[in-house]
Amino acid sequence: MATTTETTLSGLFAEVAALLPLTAFDPIGLDPAPLEDRVVTFARDLLQRAQALRTEIGERLDGADRGLKAYDDAVTGPDRVKAAVDALKAMIGDDVLVVPEFKPSADLADDWRRARDDSARLTAHLTAEHDYPVDDWVHGVARVREKPRLWRRPSTSVTLRGPGGLLSNLDGWQEPQLTPVQLPYRQDDSWLAMEFRAGTRIVEDRLLFTAHYASQPLLGGGSWCGLLLDEWTEVVPAAEETTGIAVHYDGPDSEPPQAMLLVVPPVQRENGTWLPSDLLAAVNETFALARIRAVEPHHLDDTAYAQFLPATLISATRQPITISTDLAVSNLRWKAQAHD
Repeated sequence: MATTTETTLSGLFAEVAALLPLTAFDPIGLDPAPLEDRVVTFARDLLQRAQALRTEIGERLDGADRGLKAYDDAVTGPDRVKAAVDALKAMIGDDVLVVPEFKPSADLADDWRRARDDSARLTAHLTAEHDYPVDDWVHGVARVREKPRLWRRPSTSVTLRGPGGLLSNLDGWQEPQLTPVQLPYRQDDSWLAMEFRAGTRIVEDRLLFTAHYASQPLLGGGSWCGLLLDEWTEVVPAAEETTGIAVHYDGPDSEPPQAMLLVVPPVQRENGTWLPSDLLAAVNETFALARIRAVEPHHLDDTAYAQFLPATLISATRQPITISTDLAVSNLRWKAQAHD
């Protein structure tokens, strides 16, 4: 059978059947029926998988066609990029990595080039406190953001302890260096990602773009591509801020006043005028009397003043210049009523 010339499975089985039985060579013999059943089962599974694959390929092609049509109909650049990415994902899968190219404008490329050339000066004010300002910044950001932590992990995981307790890199591996730039470019600028330089005033929005460059590009008018690992927006508080505060205030109900204070001059003057001190003394006296009248009997029950209760607090005056109670008149009327 090793030299068979059959090219079909059915022909191979027919050739095997022509040699049966094999009892002259093998007392156990050979029964091809179980093998034929396994071949049929395998063929059925293969057919089902082929049909499912055909259906999936058709759906992917349809999705890619829709994405390409959206790409042709798109007007803006970002819409075309999104449509192209959707077409690739529909055809290859959601895990496809797409790195589109972009071409910066002449002004942006010039600002970018000058900012990159001036990167060392950007962090010069930090060298007094930080030997490696960018590394310290990455360490801090990696503690709170996932993508910078994944970027930082290779540089810390490939370093092993070498002979004599020294640290050495594997096979000359070097950590990818990050270069900070700040846009729009301003001459003699300072980095806003860490401690501010003394006298720094923020008067506009700034873009801090920290990237690893695979080469030393001139950043001219060509096309570029790269991976954006992470981005976020921060708001830097101002040193001074004018603001308004709104608080809940339970204002008085809309009701008419229930009391009126009538004040008359304590001293009769020739011109009949008031003095501000007279009005102030009257108001202060009113507040003092109001506090006295606010005392209830239960406030005095446990004090020595309880023996004077009940008592009445009334105003008294020697001259008839204000409203008061004349107890003498009251006593005369009481005596008259008692006599009757």
